[in-house]
Amino acid sequence: MCTTFCYRPQAVKGAYFGRSMDIDCSFGEHLVVSPRAAKRSYKHLDNPPTTQMSLMGMASVVNETALYAEAISESGLYCAGLNFPRTAHYGKPISGAINLAPYELIPYLLTQARDLNQAREILRQVNLCDTAFMPGLPVAPMHFFLSDGGNHLIIEPQADGIHIYEDDLGVLTNNPPYPTHRANIENYLHLSTANRGGGVIEPTAYGEGLGLVGLPGDFSPMSRYVRTAILKAAAQQVPAQHSPEPVFEVLHLLHAVAMVRGSVVTAAGNYDITRYFACFGQEDLTCTFHTYDNFQPYAVRLRDHDLDSSDLVVYPLPEAGELPTPPRK
Repeated sequence: MCTTFCYRPQAVKGAYFGRSMDIDCSFGEHLVVSPRAAKRSYKHLDNPPTTQMSLMGMASVVNETALYAEAISESGLYCAGLNFPRTAHYGKPISGAINLAPYELIPYLLTQARDLNQAREILRQVNLCDTAFMPGLPVAPMHFFLSDGGNHLIIEPQADGIHIYEDDLGVLTNNPPYPTHRANIENYLHLSTANRGGGVIEPTAYGEGLGLVGLPGDFSPMSRYVRTAILKAAAQQVPAQHSPEPVFEVLHLLHAVAMVRGSVVTAAGNYDITRYFACFGQEDLTCTFHTYDNFQPYAVRLRDHDLDSSDLVVYPLPEAGELPTPPRK
């Protein structure tokens, strides 16, 4: 279970993308920089594209290949994959299509498209295939959030094909499909950041914050979607002179949907926690992140690397009490 969104505060150039990873165990994640010439293979493409851009995000690295959970490219395009169980469906390769395994979609889009218009053209040709990276790594059921900061797409592979939605709220969590999330949030149009009072019986409000009574507080995907969308909209309306550093505001928004160890227990008896919190700045191409057990923010800037290299740069995530470690190649 995860949450991602695009945040655009007033009077600030560019957008910021937030991502929380809710999971019951590590998947070997690191912050990984993939330069333009880094190894990228596509199982169903005989003639893979040569034009590539660099990207950076959280990924596991297997056989020198970065398997991204989310990433931002050097052009400022952001894409994240989120768990979509029981609904995601992948097919077989189709002649004439751009046949991609699900884990290939993020690097393909971000290295080939400079903006959302180019990405739309690519997506019209994409077919997502039921193809694992290797034995022992099962195909993950995913849907995807894609944004250039101004506009956003939701990409959902289902049994009747890939559905692509224009997203006006800039938020995604997990199952159910996007149209259900978008319809459900209209049940909360009565919520307000203004305090309650002056109702039928004219009581005096006993404290602040009553305007948001009824805002969902549980960790289900639909509740996290509503909470994120409403709190993000409220934060974006704060005048520039009162608005804090956007990076930290994004992290605060992620904390608002963070899972506390013990609050969500899986069927296997494991504890879901928010493994990491990450903010990607579009203008400076910086990822600022911290982990569940280490609240010290750590920032990495894409442009500080040799983007023409072929070597992945891997930053291990710091655990409790650790300082960030130097990158390894």
